[in-house]
Amino acid sequence: MDLLSYIKWILPIFATIFLFVSLAKPKSKNLPPGPSPLPIFGNLLKFLPHVTQPHKYFAELAKTYGPVMSLQLGSTTVIIVSTSTLAKQVLLKNHDVFSNLYHLDAIRVHDHEKLSIGPLPPSSPMWRVLKKIYNTRLLSDKMLENMQTHRYRKLDEMLCYMKECSKANIVVDVGQALYDASFDMISSTICSMDSGNDARIREIKDLMDCIIKELGRPNIVDGYPILKMIDPQRIRHRLTAYCVKLFKLFDEIIAMRSMSRNDQVSGHGLYNDLLDVIFDVMDEQRDEINRDHVHHLLLDLFGAGMDTTSKTMEWAMAELLRNPMVLRKLQEELDRVIGKGNTILESHISELPYLQAIVKETLRIHPTAPLLLPRIVEKNIEIDGFEFPKGAMLIVNAWAIGRDPHTWVNPDSFSPERFLGSELEVKSQFNQLYTFGAGKKSCPGMPLAIRMVSLVLGNLICWFDWKLEEFEDLQKVFEIDDHFGITLKKAISLRAIPITRA
Repeated sequence: MDLLSYIKWILPIFATIFLFVSLAKPKSKNLPPGPSPLPIFGNLLKFLPHVTQPHKYFAELAKTYGPVMSLQLGSTTVIIVSTSTLAKQVLLKNHDVFSNLYHLDAIRVHDHEKLSIGPLPPSSPMWRVLKKIYNTRLLSDKMLENMQTHRYRKLDEMLCYMKECSKANIVVDVGQALYDASFDMISSTICSMDSGNDARIREIKDLMDCIIKELGRPNIVDGYPILKMIDPQRIRHRLTAYCVKLFKLFDEIIAMRSMSRNDQVSGHGLYNDLLDVIFDVMDEQRDEINRDHVHHLLLDLFGAGMDTTSKTMEWAMAELLRNPMVLRKLQEELDRVIGKGNTILESHISELPYLQAIVKETLRIHPTAPLLLPRIVEKNIEIDGFEFPKGAMLIVNAWAIGRDPHTWVNPDSFSPERFLGSELEVKSQFNQLYTFGAGKKSCPGMPLAIRMVSLVLGNLICWFDWKLEEFEDLQKVFEIDDHFGITLKKAISLRAIPITRA
C-alpha cells in the first residue's frame, strides 16, 4: 500500500482530531512564503507526486517563492532554505537554534535518538563523549592511516575482478561492483571481516540494505506525528525487527573478538581495526559507554559508509564517461604523477589536484544527501525578515545550493576546473557545498568517505579505459537522472566494460 492509500485510509478517522489540534495551535503571522495549504492536508497532496525527487520539487518551488519558503506537510510546518547564504545563517550563525535534528519517527527505533551521535543534541554530555571518540579515536587522520591496509586489500580484490572482466570482455554493473567494494572496505576497516569470507557480514549487508530502504521510505507519521502510536505503514515495526537481528550479529562478532583479545597478553592491537579501538574505549570509559552505545555506533559506521561512498563513485564514473575530455585530462594527471600500471595509494591523493576537483564537482552536482537531515527549530527566531516558529522542521536543500546560478557559473555543467586554483581548503570547500552538513552536526565520516571515493575512482581510471555496454539507445546510459532515498541514486545503473590500459 502506497503513502497516498494510507492517507485516504487513516485521515477520515483522524480528521476531526487534526482539525481541533490545528485550530488550537497558535499561528505564525510572518512565515516564509509558500503555496497555500489545504485544511488537514496542507500541501501534502501536491507534494506526493514528487516524493521520489523532493529536492527538485523544492528547488522548482523556490523559483516562485524565493530561497526561503514554508510548506505545510500534514500538521507539520516545514521551512526550506535553498542558498548557501541562508544555510550559513541557520547552520553556523544560529547553530544554537538549529543544531538538533528533527526526530523523524524511524529514528526512534531501539532508542537510536538517545544512543547515536546523529540525533543526540550537542548540549548532551553523551553527544560530547561520542564526538570525542569519533574525532580523536575512530576517524582521526592518524587512525585512518593506520588502517589503510584493510582498504588496500579490498581495492586489490576489486581491481583483480575488473582485470578478469576485461580479459573476458564482460560487462560490469559498475554501481553494484562499487557498492560491494565500498561495503567490504567499510566492514574490513570496522572488524577485519568482509562479505566474501564471513556469512555474518553478508547478513549484516542484507539487513543494512533493508534498513536503508525503510529509512528512505516516506512516512506519513512525520507529517502527522499523532499517528506514531499506531505506526500505520509498519515502518517502525520492520525497522525494529531488522535491528534485533542486526544487533544479535554485532553481539556475535563482539563476543568472538573479546575471546581473541583475551588470548593476547596485552589485549591490544590484535587486528588494528575500528572494533579494536571500540574495545579500548569501552575499557577506558566503562561508566560512559555500554553495549547499547556500541550497537548504535556500529550501525552508524556501517550505514553511513556503504551507500554514500558507492553512489558518489558511480555518479563520478557516469560523469567521466559522459565527459571524455575530463576523463582524458584525469588520466594524463594520473599517468604523469603515478604512472601506468601503478596503484594509487591514499598518500598520493594530495598530489592529484584534478582528481580532487572531480570528487568535489561530483559532490556539488550530485550530493550524496540532496536534502540534509532535517533540523528542529528550538525557539522562535527571525531570519531574513521571516519567522521560523518553534517546533518547525528545517530542511536545507543541498542539491539546490550546489546548482545555484548566483554562486556557480554554468551550474548544470560538469566542470572540475571550477575547483582548481582555489585557496580554500578541502574542508572549507565541502562546507561551502554543505555536502556533509555544517557546524557541530557535520558528518564525522567525511574524511573516510573522501579517502575511499578518491582512492577507488582514481584507480579505476588509472588502470582502465571504459567502453559502454551496447545499447539501442545510448542516450539512456547518459541519462543523469536520480531517485531520492537517504542518498541520491542513479535512475539507470551504469554498465560498462573495463579495458586494461596498455
